[in-house]
Amino acid sequence: MRKICKSKHGFTMMEIIVVVAIIVILAAVITISASQYLNAGKDMEADISSMQESVDSAKNNLNQEFVDLGY
Repeated sequence: MRKICKSKHGFTMMEIIVVVAIIVILAAVITISASQYLNAGKDMEADISSMQESVDSAKNNLNQEFVDLGY
């Protein structure tokens, strides 16, 4: 006689839970990393703004101290 084997279709509940848990953990890691990069970018933007103000101040000081002789 022939044995009738039922084929497995789909996933078990445990497999789905494991996959969802892995996805949640990866999403949390990515979110934390992205927020750290965004905060670092904001800090760099503040530093660049501060440097630009220093350069503008230096330009103004040079313009006030030196006379343009028209050369």
